[in-house]
Amino acid sequence: IKGSLHLLTILGAWYISNGTTILLNKYIFQTMLFQFPITLTLLHMTMQSGLAFVTIVIFGLIEKTPIPTDVYVKRMIPISFFFCANILLGNVSLRYVPVSFMQTLKSLTPVFAAVLQYLCFGSRLSVQAAVSLVPATLGVALSAYTELSFNLIGFFAAILSCLFTGLKFVLSFALLRGQYNLDAINMLLYMAPPSVLILFPNSFWFESEGVMAWLKAPDRTEKDVGVLIFSAIVSFSLNATLFMVIKATSSVTATIAGNLKTLVVIIISIIMFKNPVQFWNYVGMIAALAGITWYGMIKNKWQTTGTSEISEGSRAESDQTKREAAS
Repeated sequence: IKGSLHLLTILGAWYISNGTTILLNKYIFQTMLFQFPITLTLLHMTMQSGLAFVTIVIFGLIEKTPIPTDVYVKRMIPISFFFCANILLGNVSLRYVPVSFMQTLKSLTPVFAAVLQYLCFGSRLSVQAAVSLVPATLGVALSAYTELSFNLIGFFAAILSCLFTGLKFVLSFALLRGQYNLDAINMLLYMAPPSVLILFPNSFWFESEGVMAWLKAPDRTEKDVGVLIFSAIVSFSLNATLFMVIKATSSVTATIAGNLKTLVVIIISIIMFKNPVQFWNYVGMIAALAGITWYGMIKNKWQTTGTSEISEGSRAESDQTKREAAS
């Protein structure tokens, strides 16, 4: 009973932090009219860099995964570009399209990952795994076709976010050869600081004037600034709870819980932001989530080997499946 209660507590914290992060970001863009995704991502990455350092280096709450300096500079920093781009594009998408649509589009992430692994390494999915991605793909297509609040920028930003997630995954194995399997907090420790360096000049160049105008608006309050800071703290808590989920669950449990979480976030977002949704849009969402849940529950996804994920086939694939479920 204690074990089940502990697991439910972890999953509950994960649900709250994940849902709050997504819904709060949408609230910031839509209700607070802070329409600066680069700056918001910069704020989050800065907070995550600091809190990851405090968690691992200062308090030692999580063991640091040592990475040699040359490996970090030559391999980790290039990967951090895709790590940063994935999060930034997700926020760009949230600015322009409803949460329900963006979350449905993210179901394409395993599709992009599978295609990239085939192109880069010759890895082939099993027939069952390939078939499971068909309803996911068709569901996304139907959802996009029937989306009443469709926006081309938001659509392509979400699609590119899925692509960059797949590229980060493939590049990680190409460069790191499966030698460094980073948990969620160690990943922030190594990848968030370079992300800050990437985002800062872009935020200054493209959004600084708009941000200053937003701050100087007559109706601006300290509460608004507090919401921005709180959103950055919550974004770190998402990774902290993800760390605990990965440690405490199997891939199947994380997949089911992750897709149930997505469904809950979609329902809450529709109620909260009142974006119009028609019948066939719901059908597309359900088909996409069903397909991606099926894919996540398949144990032997690969018919032919080609990456360290397959040849080593154990912990790396398991943790990656859980991270995909949490996104």
